[in-house]
Amino acid sequence: MCIRDRVRVGAVPNLRDVARASKSSHSVTLRPGRLFRSSHCFQQNDIDELGIQTQIDLRSHRDLEHLDQTVGSPAAPVRHTIEMVGCWTAIQILRGLPGCGVCRLICCMCARESRAAYVLESITSQPNGLGALYIIFLTHCGEAFVEAARLLCDGASYPVLIQCIHGKDRIGLLVALVLLACGVMEKDVCDDYQSSGPLLANADAKGELDLYIRPWCRSSAVLASPRKALSDALGWLHERHGHASATIQQAARAYLVHHGLTTYELQLVRSHLIDAAGPPSPAQRQAQVEL
Repeated sequence: MCIRDRVRVGAVPNLRDVARASKSSHSVTLRPGRLFRSSHCFQQNDIDELGIQTQIDLRSHRDLEHLDQTVGSPAAPVRHTIEMVGCWTAIQILRGLPGCGVCRLICCMCARESRAAYVLESITSQPNGLGALYIIFLTHCGEAFVEAARLLCDGASYPVLIQCIHGKDRIGLLVALVLLACGVMEKDVCDDYQSSGPLLANADAKGELDLYIRPWCRSSAVLASPRKALSDALGWLHERHGHASATIQQAARAYLVHHGLTTYELQLVRSHLIDAAGPPSPAQRQAQVEL
């Protein structure tokens, strides 16, 4: 089996080629072997086997408290770390906790337990809490999403790997924005997102997460990827950045442009990921020079 057609490589949970998401006959055709997504746990040979040239790491220093640091930290030739959840976003997330949850959080801080893990589990255990969390991300992390998307403009950067703790939440939104901006159908995007939960649960059942993700980050609620969560986030996206006759693909492009990605950069990303997109036109190149 070709390496790009595998859902997982070795013991790397939730690894897949993003091109697999484009399945519907009405979707664009994505170029395989260009963009990969995964959880954080890689061995160096897995990166080398895929030929990864660039890593985009969405973990923050706070995420590292979840990890068993006895394993190494393999890296591609070029590695970028993007802080997706800044202080203001964290405050907005905390505001979503019930009063008792805030009290429990303070106790966790005093006891030096995993604060971020508790917050995530508290939110995901609420009805549609994950969807609400994604809307907070979209509301307050637009510049970070654009920073990551901008790294996909350089053809020399590919193949690119995007990774975080579980490879489904921050990555799920980023990949959804990129795929929609490329013209992939919403059903395909949601199907791809929804596949993360079963892949992570299967890996957890086999003990493949034990070395990398501590127990409090492996509850069923935290590992889940319910379709409604992403659908609700995309509904918010369309409402805020689309219009009555706009498609969700147009809304995703509008969102990225609103937060700083130029139309020239957007076309560059599309040209690297879509088989028939083509490079930016001379007019688009000139517009970028004038900017």
